[in-house]
Amino acid sequence: MIIAVIGGDKAARSVIIQQLLHAHYESVQCVSLLTVKSPARLEQILKTSVSSTKLTIVSDIEDAKTVRLLRKNGALCCHLFGLMSRIYDEVPILQQDYFITRIPKTTPHDHVLTPLETIAACRLYHKSWRSQAKG
Repeated sequence: MIIAVIGGDKAARSVIIQQLLHAHYESVQCVSLLTVKSPARLEQILKTSVSSTKLTIVSDIEDAKTVRLLRKNGALCCHLFGLMSRIYDEVPILQQDYFITRIPKTTPHDHVLTPLETIAACRLYHKSWRSQAKG
């Protein structure tokens, strides 16, 4: 399972990632694209993240090309709820994407998920994505 954490500032992403780590009790791998510069290396990481029990959280995403690669490899794109950052000049928010906020939930909007709700949504999304990829 792959969750791509998009938008927000570094501090907000860090809080969300820590809460995702706390919410998912199984094997977790965090990948910051500040340290993984090669698209080939990212693709290799993504291909090994297709397991239904392993969660890979990708952060520090800076361009649309990377978002397309993540989506192609079954990543669930989660956008930090709040002010839109510059990445949205080139990255569309798709219908299957989610908005995420920290715990305690700071918004009454039902379309915005907590990290725990995001993990559950990711499991369902990944199961659906894998069956489509096989068929």
